[in-house]
Amino acid sequence: MGSLCCALPDELMLKILTQLPVQSILNFKAISKSWNETLSSPSFATAHSLSSSPFSPTFPLFVQKSGIFSIPPPPRCLSLSPNDTQPQLLKHLPDDASVDGLTTCNGLICFYDRTSQSYYIGNPATSKYTVVPAPVDCFYNGVVGLGYDPISFSFKILIQCSPKSDTPWRWCLFSSLTRCWETVEAPTTPKTVEAPTPKFDHRCDRAMACTGSTCYGVFCSCPNFVAFDLNTKSWDSFPPPEGLSYSCRRLGGLFIHTCKYLLKTQMWGDRVCIFNINHDLELKIWVLNREMRNWELVVNAGLQNLKDKPGNTLEALLLVGDTLFISRHNDRLFISRRHRDRHSTKITIAYNVRSHQFTIIEDLSLRNVFDFVPYKTTLLSWDA
Repeated sequence: MGSLCCALPDELMLKILTQLPVQSILNFKAISKSWNETLSSPSFATAHSLSSSPFSPTFPLFVQKSGIFSIPPPPRCLSLSPNDTQPQLLKHLPDDASVDGLTTCNGLICFYDRTSQSYYIGNPATSKYTVVPAPVDCFYNGVVGLGYDPISFSFKILIQCSPKSDTPWRWCLFSSLTRCWETVEAPTTPKTVEAPTPKFDHRCDRAMACTGSTCYGVFCSCPNFVAFDLNTKSWDSFPPPEGLSYSCRRLGGLFIHTCKYLLKTQMWGDRVCIFNINHDLELKIWVLNREMRNWELVVNAGLQNLKDKPGNTLEALLLVGDTLFISRHNDRLFISRRHRDRHSTKITIAYNVRSHQFTIIEDLSLRNVFDFVPYKTTLLSWDA
């Protein structure tokens, strides 16, 4: 490897470069062959992803009209004004892709394309994508988790799939090392679940929060918190946080825990968190201590002043930095006629969980959006 700069040692230059935005790094690759070789190396990509640079902010991704969009990162003051919320279409996706399900991990994204019946995994920053055909005997598919190993530069995709709409769903795992799918054992019914119906629903309605080797989420049938180890292919179960309130509703012969709609699980920085807004309009955010296997309440705030009229409720959608994106809509239960329960919504409020200030978002282009995930750009890639 040649020298990057004659004025400064390479070690110092590399330390400086790890603090710069991804787009700047991509531009610097054109300086010379030596710069391109250094900045394209897996070791630099890993070092850059581990840096705490303020120039690599986290911002929201969501699905709208079968495409993936982003909201530009807020200004450095962490405020958000209505003029900052114009969504931008994610570039370099397949032209005819019909996105169904979206998850992220370490700057990579994964989604199911209904058009080609395949999974796409890629890095939007580097415009590199890989196509993974869905299991041949499954028609209904849903991305649940994505794991990435920065040592072996390999990824794993965890999905739920079913051959037909009236058959039980099963869990499947794809590894880029073996390039094949395998069926994994479904989790057992937690003993703490009071079974109102004889059938326990093992599905996770939303993408799980993934640390790289473990995926965390909430089942449709109960508020228990589950974890799936992508390496050992084993399940674990955690009790919900103390003080978590949720309700259940019965629609005909169908018994549904509304926690599947009210609870959100995601990565908040490098921590796994759960948050919800209960029926008393109290926002609570817990973070998981993975070693102690318990929850810590970090935010407890009343949002009664955000309710605009009787009959409306607030739904927490996505936590990005200190900004919580909230939907304000009628208090009703959404049940989709599609193969998996999902509802679209509108982002209406940006609430700062530290200062408790909020902004009403008037942008009409943020209607009918779903599959919200936090995304932070990296240079990470994988072995082809």
